[in-house]
Amino acid sequence: FRFFGGINAIIFLKAIIVSLIIWVTIKRFLNKAWHGIFLIVSWLFSALLLERTPVRPELISALLLAFYLYVLFSKKNLYWLLLIQCVWVNVHGYSIIGPALIFLFLLSEYVKCRIALPFNWNEQGYFNNRAGYGKGPAVLAIAVFLFLLSPYGISNLKYPFFAAKDFLCGVHNFYHVSELSSLNLTDILFTQKHVLLTWAVILYMISLLLNIKRINIFNPLVYFCFLFMCCAANRNTIFFAVALCFCILDNLKT
Repeated sequence: FRFFGGINAIIFLKAIIVSLIIWVTIKRFLNKAWHGIFLIVSWLFSALLLERTPVRPELISALLLAFYLYVLFSKKNLYWLLLIQCVWVNVHGYSIIGPALIFLFLLSEYVKCRIALPFNWNEQGYFNNRAGYGKGPAVLAIAVFLFLLSPYGISNLKYPFFAAKDFLCGVHNFYHVSELSSLNLTDILFTQKHVLLTWAVILYMISLLLNIKRINIFNPLVYFCFLFMCCAANRNTIFFAVALCFCILDNLKT
């Protein structure tokens, strides 16, 4: 704002960030899913995303979430996540999502390795050697360290839990702030109050059923965690939209 032209520069920055979020999210699946369903899912994701794109730090958090999921769903080198985490922890309190995603990823890999799952679910693994399994926990430990390294220290770790408590309990008059109001899953599924979210749930369940024999259990873990975030506070729709697109198209890429 100060150096690049005032409010017009801010609007231009928002346009760039939103475009990058859309591009990073759909890039992984270009030409890997049937074109018709790819367009439908991309439209639904974009419509949900554009319902909430304020010029606030959470917009950059959505972009960094897209980069995180791109690395995890593309089976890229996990060390890229540390570079993303370095940026994220300096931008927004939601940077705790980074280590949380790595934990879910490692949990899903552990389950696939240790527990006999139905169909071909055990074959959808990421690591194929001992070095790979050692790398994951190391990346998680460094990501948590980076999260705690900020000037807020341990308070940085407490923030998301206090925020979640406030969202769910409605303290500080949060129920009177539209972006912090909770969403009822029954309303999403059985009423016309949140049509885009209704279709988001329907399309995901269809994609899950179509891919039932080759499910990567990291996929439903991510989906339901972000659906819960979205229901807890309306402001989290932007993060759910990104996770939704990755999860549906990952199910339909074959």
